[in-house]
Amino acid sequence: MNISKNKRKAFSLIELLVVVVIIAVITSLAVIVYDVSWARSRDSKRVSDIIRIQNALETYHRQEGRYPDSLTFGQSLIRSNTSSPLTYMVVVPENPAPRSDGDCPNQEYSYSTTTDFYGNDGFTLEFCLGDNSDQIAAGYNCATENGIIPGACSESNLKRGLQLWLKADGRMDTSFDAGTGDNYINSWYDDSDNGYVLTQSVANKRPVRVDSEINGQTVAIFNGSTSFLSGGDILDIHEKSWTVYVVGQAYSDNGTYLAKSLYGSLAGRWSTLYYGGQLLYLYQDNTDLYNVAVNRAVGSWEITTTERDTTAKENRLYANFSLLGTTPFSTVDDMDNSSRFLVGAYNNNPDTSETLFLNGAIAEILIYDRILTDTEKTLVQNYLEEKYGF
Repeated sequence: MNISKNKRKAFSLIELLVVVVIIAVITSLAVIVYDVSWARSRDSKRVSDIIRIQNALETYHRQEGRYPDSLTFGQSLIRSNTSSPLTYMVVVPENPAPRSDGDCPNQEYSYSTTTDFYGNDGFTLEFCLGDNSDQIAAGYNCATENGIIPGACSESNLKRGLQLWLKADGRMDTSFDAGTGDNYINSWYDDSDNGYVLTQSVANKRPVRVDSEINGQTVAIFNGSTSFLSGGDILDIHEKSWTVYVVGQAYSDNGTYLAKSLYGSLAGRWSTLYYGGQLLYLYQDNTDLYNVAVNRAVGSWEITTTERDTTAKENRLYANFSLLGTTPFSTVDDMDNSSRFLVGAYNNNPDTSETLFLNGAIAEILIYDRILTDTEKTLVQNYLEEKYGF
C-alpha cells in the first residue's frame, strides 16, 4: 500500500530576512507617523495655550489697569491685591514636553512686560513651534497685546540696545524768560535706560523749547551761532554696530545735528551733520575716513538715519527712510574717543569750544548699539512718521 505524505515547504533564509525587513520598515513608519502626529498635537496645544494666556492677560489688564509683572507657568494667575482675590487663570499652561520639536530649544514659554514709544504698556509671550500650525509659522513666534507676530520677541523689542532717546516732548528742565517769552533748555533728559542728561549751563548758549511745531509736536530750536547741549564723554561706539535716527530741520548748509568728534581729525569719531551743502554721515575709525555724503537741500523737516553695520562692514545714510548712499569699511575698530557728545554743534579743536552750530531744530533722537531687524525698522518708521506727520 502506498502512503503519500504531504510535505510542507519551509521558508528560506532569504524569505525570512525579507519578511523581517518589511516588518521593521512598517514598524519604523508607524513610529514616525506616531511621533509626527504627537508633535503636531503638541504644536496645536501650544497655539491654544498662547491664545488662552493672551485672553487671560487682556482680562487682567481690563480689571487691574496693567499687565502682571510676571507669569509662573504651571501656577495660577490671580489678582495682585490678595485682600480681594480674583483668579484670572486657574493654571497658566506650561510648554508641553518634549519641547524640542523641530528646531525648537528645550525651554519654557517666556513672558515679559513692555512699554512702547507712546508709553503704552504691553506684553510679549515667546513660544516656538516645531512645524507650521493653525497658520502660524514654525520656529519662534511672539504673542503680544496686538496679536501674534513671527520671530523671537527680542526681534521686536524697540528698547533693546537703545542707548539714547531724546524727545522734545519729553523730560526737559527749562527756564522761562519773560523778556523774550522763550523757554530756554537747561537740561534734556534721556528716556533710555541709561538715563543720560544733556545740559547747558551758559544762559546765552541754551536752545529754546517750542511747542506746536511740526505736526503740533514740541521741538528744540538751535540758533546757529551759540546754542548747543553737551552730554560729556558718552556714547562711544567701540566695536558695536550703531544706528542713529534724528528728526530734524536744518536751515544752513553747515550745521550739526549731533557729534562725538573733534573738528579736523580724531580717531574713533562720528557725526550727523550738514557740511558744504551735503548731508554727511562722518565716520573715522582708528586709521581712515569712511564717510557717506550726498548733496541735499536744507530747509525741510526730515528723518535722518545712519547705520554702522559691523557684520556687513558698511556705513549707510538714509533720509526719510530712503537709502541715499553707502560706504564700505575694511576693519571693525574700537571707536573710542574722549571728546564731548554734543547736540546742535561740533567740537572745535581743542575740545574746549564749538563750531558748525545748527541753525534749525531737533524733535527727537534715537540711538541704538545695533542694527535693527526689518520688523523693528518698520515699527520705528511707523512711529516717527505718524508722530511727525511724514
